[in-house]
Amino acid sequence: MLVVDDLHKSFGSLEVIKGVSFDMDFKERLVLMGPSGSGKSTLVRCINWIEPPSAGRITFDGKLVEPGKCDIRRLREDIGMVFQQFNVFPHLTALQNVALGPIVVKKTARKAAEVEAMELLAKVGLSHRADHKPGQMSGGEQQRVAIARALAMHPKLMLFDEPTSSIDVELIHEVLDVMVRLADEGMTMIVVTHEMGFAKEVADRVIFMDQGLIIESGSPSEVFEHPQQERTLSFLSKVLLA
Repeated sequence: MLVVDDLHKSFGSLEVIKGVSFDMDFKERLVLMGPSGSGKSTLVRCINWIEPPSAGRITFDGKLVEPGKCDIRRLREDIGMVFQQFNVFPHLTALQNVALGPIVVKKTARKAAEVEAMELLAKVGLSHRADHKPGQMSGGEQQRVAIARALAMHPKLMLFDEPTSSIDVELIHEVLDVMVRLADEGMTMIVVTHEMGFAKEVADRVIFMDQGLIIESGSPSEVFEHPQQERTLSFLSKVLLA
């Protein structure tokens, strides 16, 4: 489904991604881990072209992504994104937030979009909050609205960029439970997270990044229980003690 080949990303003289390569299959669940500033968030933003790569190639669903030669807007329809900050529209209700994309982008009839939006809100456990605006909801609820909104576009791949980092500890499970269910249903996903329990339960593969490079990659048991690199071991020991 996805091939990332020798990807680089620089902001001025600062090189954040320094030649990253990996691929993933349909229905695979990939977790990206690493210290702050390692390039994880920038990498997922490059995948759906929120941040255009400085060099390298991205192939998605069998097609090379090239600005001017492919529809970047369509690419973003196929690659859903859930951010650290919820980024839901504060002036719209949960129902309106979820229905908006299909109505505006896919030209779905409003009634049909709202029916599906209600189904998606039920899927994330929020049908009872459909008429509430974000200011009336907890962080966990807002993030679940954001997930439902991304799902409304029927993406082939979902990107989660530290989706629990802005949520109270007591509410993190609300979001992780939804993500676990999506994984169980076969959603192809890349998740940037430090939630090791989630990674152990859901991930097919864990990639550890540091200083813009992939340092280690393997199954959760390989990376967490038998890390080959000292940098990985050092990071994991600190996460376990947190």
